[in-house]
Amino acid sequence: MKWGRQPTIMKAPSEIDALSLAGEDAGSGGAYPSLGFRAVWDAELGNGDYFGLYWPYGREDREPIVCDMLHDEWSLVVAFSNAGTFVKWVKLNDGCRGASGRRSWICRSTIPGREASLAGTA
Repeated sequence: MKWGRQPTIMKAPSEIDALSLAGEDAGSGGAYPSLGFRAVWDAELGNGDYFGLYWPYGREDREPIVCDMLHDEWSLVVAFSNAGTFVKWVKLNDGCRGASGRRSWICRSTIPGREASLAGTA
């Protein structure tokens, strides 16, 4: 008789090749960020806040949601319902985080050949 759950491989989203995944050593080294979180560098701020794929416990066989990791608050906040929506948002915002209601942005681009800017105003 076997006890406990059998190991599950996380289901990769179909847009996995469009994302800049962080290395294996980024995240989930302890209690925070949560196990099941895999950081992505797309639209990250460079201050420890970044998005990531997150597979809630028991839902590893489904596509992940996308969470925003807020390091000052030690929290993961659901940001997008799936990776496809996140990839579209990143493309629409040219790899930058937009500020709602304003035409300013904070950007640290991961797009090859593009200069990274830390802040700007349109």
